[in-house]
Amino acid sequence: MINSFVAANRNGGLYAKLQIKDGSIPVFAESHIHGNTFKYNRGSVLFLEGTTYQYSNVKATSNYFSVNFASDSQGKVSSVCNITDLNVLFQGNVVYNSSGQYIMVFGSSQGSLRLLNNTFYRNRGQGINYGVTVLLNGKAEIHNNVFQNPNNRYQISTTLQGSRVSVDAKSNWWGESVLSLVESLIKDKTKDYRLSLLVDFQPFLYLPPQEVISGK
Repeated sequence: MINSFVAANRNGGLYAKLQIKDGSIPVFAESHIHGNTFKYNRGSVLFLEGTTYQYSNVKATSNYFSVNFASDSQGKVSSVCNITDLNVLFQGNVVYNSSGQYIMVFGSSQGSLRLLNNTFYRNRGQGINYGVTVLLNGKAEIHNNVFQNPNNRYQISTTLQGSRVSVDAKSNWWGESVLSLVESLIKDKTKDYRLSLLVDFQPFLYLPPQEVISGK
């Protein structure tokens, strides 16, 4: 899906379920979602679901998500971007002024998420008790992103319990330049021993990446 404009839908944006075809090769094994605009949609805007027995690869690059509200016509609140059981590269995207239970959810026992050079700006998570930008329930690599969502208590959180999962989240801008303030924006095993996720966020960026400042 390339250079499309998806706007003002009342029951979500893009829904894709990637499965095994003829028992051999995954459908859309190298799926690419690039250069699209998702705006003024209700419901889950990007819903990508794989299978637990063979993981497909998906790239979502240079897309623009703006002013989406992840609640459907029946009032059911979902997440803006919901990704499960896939190997995903999410790179160079802008997610702005959108709201949902979470802004992004990734869950997978074997798949992985690479979150690179994205901007998450002024979004609002509507989860119970506190807002969360990215809910991670799987392994991830997170670099050179902007997380500046002042209405959310946590920029990264998890509900995963079990064996430890380490997340490399170095070199991101968290909207703060003081260690204790950055640390307070991440909910992992260091804050609750029952959680599996352990986020390595140091060193972090003391200023937003230059390409974000310049608008490039």
